[in-house]
Amino acid sequence: MGRRTWIKIYSEKWLRGTLREETPATRGIWIDVLALAGDSFYGDNGIIKFSKNMGFTDEQISDLLHITIQDWQTAKKRLIKTDRIKINENNIISIINWSKYQSEYERQKKYRSKNEEKSEKLQSGVTAKVTKRKEKREKRKDIKKILSKDNRNPDLQKIIDYAQEKGFSLQGSQQQNRRYAYNLLRKKDGNNEPLGKDRVIQLIDMALAAAGEPYSPTINDFVSLYKKWVDLLSFIERKKSGGRVG
Repeated sequence: MGRRTWIKIYSEKWLRGTLREETPATRGIWIDVLALAGDSFYGDNGIIKFSKNMGFTDEQISDLLHITIQDWQTAKKRLIKTDRIKINENNIISIINWSKYQSEYERQKKYRSKNEEKSEKLQSGVTAKVTKRKEKREKRKDIKKILSKDNRNPDLQKIIDYAQEKGFSLQGSQQQNRRYAYNLLRKKDGNNEPLGKDRVIQLIDMALAAAGEPYSPTINDFVSLYKKWVDLLSFIERKKSGGRVG
């Protein structure tokens, strides 16, 4: 299936349906989940998954939606309880009644040209701010303190030296790159384990190898690598399995 350029939102149900009883955060995350389900990079036809028989972990979903794990887990429980989604034992998410409410996209497909599909990018009119600014500021302060006290962190310096040696473009300020490189070292994987030096180096190699390939995520520094490492792994996995990457 091709990537959808839009999903359908029913104004009557949105403004006066049972969803209006949910918190703004849950309503916003529900729209994000619908958009993921319609995007062929993460799944299509109302199914969200990492590969054929594997879904995303809670941390990966929260990274994709740029929200906290706690916000995602809270919204997930409500969406399951209100029969909007179901999740199997492999963490594959299915949107209940997707074909009933989203079938119009396929019916209209024959009336849209390829150029229209490329240029048409409708954004959801309702978004929710679920990230607490105070927590972000405190986190940045903590990282600044750590970096100022430990500028000679061996693993941190090794991945920065490795990136420079391999020609990895370090855009932005030195402090910004050091901060995001440090964040990558501490980032937890699906098993709640820090990525660490060796796996960050592997991510750098993957990003350099995938650079310029069709539909590969654009990664050119530690900032973009930190934000898109899940996308990069998904791209590599799909390429290895011979599936569609775009």
